[in-house]
Amino acid sequence: MVSSTAPRSFQLEQAFIANPSSGGNGAGMRILASTYGLKRELIPEFTRAAFIAPPPLRPGTSFNDAMPTSFGIFRGETVDYIFARAQRLPDGTPVAHYMPMPAAALRWLAGNLISLHAWIESPIAQTPLGDIQPFHFEPTPPDYDAQNEALLSLMRYTGSKTAFVGSMFAALIQAMGVGVLNAPPSLPDRLMFVQGLLMLLPVPARVAITFASSVGDSAQVRSQFKFFDTPSFPPNFVVFDWANRKIIGEAPEHVYSKFIISQLRLDTSVVVEHTEKLGRTAQWRAYQKDDLANALAWISRRATLDSAVMMNQPADSALVASVLREDPTLPDDLRLIYARHLMTFALAMKDPAHTDIIPTVCAQNREVADAVFAQLEAAAAKADTS
Repeated sequence: MVSSTAPRSFQLEQAFIANPSSGGNGAGMRILASTYGLKRELIPEFTRAAFIAPPPLRPGTSFNDAMPTSFGIFRGETVDYIFARAQRLPDGTPVAHYMPMPAAALRWLAGNLISLHAWIESPIAQTPLGDIQPFHFEPTPPDYDAQNEALLSLMRYTGSKTAFVGSMFAALIQAMGVGVLNAPPSLPDRLMFVQGLLMLLPVPARVAITFASSVGDSAQVRSQFKFFDTPSFPPNFVVFDWANRKIIGEAPEHVYSKFIISQLRLDTSVVVEHTEKLGRTAQWRAYQKDDLANALAWISRRATLDSAVMMNQPADSALVASVLREDPTLPDDLRLIYARHLMTFALAMKDPAHTDIIPTVCAQNREVADAVFAQLEAAAAKADTS
């Protein structure tokens, strides 16, 4: 389960910009308010890297009552990430609210997007405010129930078609563009849709996915996941048509996607348990500077290997030895099982080729040493009587 300890607190700089435009130099753009000391060169970065516009107006109106706010999480250029939301003021003027977001804050949020809903849709002031205080951000990670609910919602949105979920998820893993067409005009539903996909990832990997909740011109919006408000979208995207329950485009397969979707078919709680258990391995692979696809491929292999050794089934001895040698995230109980598994098959096959790591592991762990000694003692006794 994701940690439920008291949330960390972050003081975030912020800026409110009227008439934002791509590139940051559109006619009429003006800064309504910003945090004292905010670097002015961040303003064009906000409007370029995190361009966002309010949702489209409903026909014949000057406002969108059903969904007044757009929201997105974007990668920055000189900052880690950018939170952005956009609304229309009562006079119809589009205004955007930007905050540079450190990766640590986004990791602590752990994909709990729905927890931000009340803040996202809170009204943006219509008068110039000048210098303002930093935004006090206390990200709250999703607990066990929240993760389950997000996964169940995702299944409901897609008509319980795990093939649809798998296509979108495999595309996300491999850095392809993914979109949703004909989504209902409900920001909570759109946030929960993305949150459901994020819950399929180990917690440290959830920061890899950027998204925008309302996209008119896809070329202006730099996010991997987009909710399209018009039928126009890039040809290389994998798109889920929410209203017609179909996938447009084809995603390449990925071993982690296959693994986690197979767990989703069993039960959402199994997914939550796996993503929590695989979190340490994901964090370690991130430190190795793996891209998301490679990191998750390793994670799925580790999960499959863990299952095999725990059930005492045949496993690739070279891979078992490699995990013992290189993976610092292997917990002590599994380290013992891995070492015993390696020795069992080495003795049975009379092939010690991959056991060179065993003395090192034994020197570091007395429990492993005692178990290996018992195996060798039993093998020697059997040899003496044969």
